[in-house]
Amino acid sequence: MADEIKDESSEEQVTTEESSSEPEVVPEVVEGEASEAEAPALEKTPEEKRAEAEMLEKLTAMQETGHEEEPQETEVVTSTADNLDLLMDISLQITVELGRREMRFEEILQLGKGSLVELNKIADDPVDIYVNQSKIALGEVVVVDDHFGVRITKLLNTERLRKS
Repeated sequence: MADEIKDESSEEQVTTEESSSEPEVVPEVVEGEASEAEAPALEKTPEEKRAEAEMLEKLTAMQETGHEEEPQETEVVTSTADNLDLLMDISLQITVELGRREMRFEEILQLGKGSLVELNKIADDPVDIYVNQSKIALGEVVVVDDHFGVRITKLLNTERLRKS
């Protein structure tokens, strides 16, 4: 079976045999012009042709109306576990408030080493636990291996936390 290659620049025809062991003859190329032998054309699939036609129709319609179409957002479906995995590396500030006291500037200047500041809570009252400045729980102060800790005794607004 013989293949014919036609060079548009020189109007020559070259015939090659598929089974022949001779090297393929490439037609001479004029400078500045590309030949089919140099850059073979890739054929498009019917799906690609249809998609290209649809895109051209949309572009033409947009140019005629003078406005662009809003890009369509694709809906991403993820599970709750995937959403939680995204949050696992976020750092949060946890604050445990033993109590508060309002003082005048003069009283603060008089504080020194060994001074005692009385707070507004009684020793057995639960402490407030805040996460990023939002009060989420109550707890009690405990000592674990010479370190202070807090045992959570009550969660606040758990319904609100679960909804958000």
